[in-house]
Amino acid sequence: MLARLISWSALLLVLHVGQGYAGEIMAHGKVVRVVPISAKSHVMERAGDCEPAKPHDAGLAALLAWDLRVACHTIRRETEMVDGYRVYYEWDDRVYDTVMSRAPADTIPLRVSVH
Repeated sequence: MLARLISWSALLLVLHVGQGYAGEIMAHGKVVRVVPISAKSHVMERAGDCEPAKPHDAGLAALLAWDLRVACHTIRRETEMVDGYRVYYEWDDRVYDTVMSRAPADTIPLRVSVH
């Protein structure tokens, strides 16, 4: 509450001193909610006995050993990574949102236009 009074006091001072003045002041918005934005991707991996390749110019024993190996197969794996954060913040008794690349602290800096 005190921070809001100070913010409004600064804003009123700027408006009073510089009537007709257009500019910006720096303020802080209180973070009320953070939602991670994730992106999913699929990765194909080979599993099992995939190496070595079929031996060339090998004897019967080597070909038989290669033929009896565990089958090589492909596994599709889904991964999920955090790509950003949707941040909900409060300013002037209203809630706004923005997207940020990093998780914010308890407040975020704001540029407030003064006309």
